[in-house]
Amino acid sequence: MTALTSNFFDKTGQPFSVANAVKYVQHLDSNAKAKAAEYVWRAPGFVRTPLRTALQQEPWFPKTESA
Repeated sequence: MTALTSNFFDKTGQPFSVANAVKYVQHLDSNAKAKAAEYVWRAPGFVRTPLRTALQQEPWFPKTESA
């Protein structure tokens, strides 16, 4: 865990929630979505968050061979 504060509201105008974060990622352009997927899939397996779990269950968020 880090001591960083969230900037989600500043960036999106919405309070952070898993549902709002998933919606945010869904609306990224394909390049940004690919970078988000790579970031999530490359995280160590022991890093389990509700957001990671939700994103990995999305059909549009596949694990690629490079990740």
